[in-house]
Amino acid sequence: MLTVRQAIDLMEHGAGAAPDSRHNLYHTLNRAGRFLCAYSGWSWTVAGPVHLATAADSRFVRLPDDFRQLIAITAPGSAFGIVQIDPVRMMQLHSASAGGYGRWYISIPPHFTPSPSSPLPVKEAMVYPTPETSDPRAFELLYTREWANIADDGSDDDRQLPLPDQFENAIIMLARAYTLDLQDQAESHEMARAMAELALLKSQDAANQPIHGRLTGGAASRQARHRPSSHPLGPITL
Repeated sequence: MLTVRQAIDLMEHGAGAAPDSRHNLYHTLNRAGRFLCAYSGWSWTVAGPVHLATAADSRFVRLPDDFRQLIAITAPGSAFGIVQIDPVRMMQLHSASAGGYGRWYISIPPHFTPSPSSPLPVKEAMVYPTPETSDPRAFELLYTREWANIADDGSDDDRQLPLPDQFENAIIMLARAYTLDLQDQAESHEMARAMAELALLKSQDAANQPIHGRLTGGAASRQARHRPSSHPLGPITL
């Protein structure tokens, strides 16, 4: 996979001239990357499990910077073994009732909190009950990722683009198309080529098997629940 600097060089080459001084190519590369990642539910965007930390007396838990959407969350090391996903409105009701429900309640829109150390807001989840102690491994999160923004000052130039190798053509064509659009304010042939490449990648990605293991919740598993101990294969313990 190309480095950030190599991608920027190809964008400059596509423009055919030095870009306008107001045109930051790093911002354009980030816009192209965000578009590509959001274009489809790519199988390679699944990430985790990662640990989420709680802080004593804080209702908020920081999410990964590249968090896009929740797949699953558990609390394996907690006294509350169950994690229930709730909207913000229900979180406020739980807090107001101050009841002990024997489970975690969590809201993951995500919430965005301004950060004094970063130009971007921090992504957080809201939890109830409010943790009484800090725990660096309170939750395990499985999620889908979004594009990880590249710094606009050149400090990420040696970093590889955060994509699988087969998406190299797509990101370069998209980035060049975005560059030409901003330079000339006209739709380029690069965009048509990029969209054709994305359509091909989407069809190939759909053939990947995202889920492995035994199917649960279907007719077979319902029947298995009632399989008697006298069955030749023996009873099933679910």
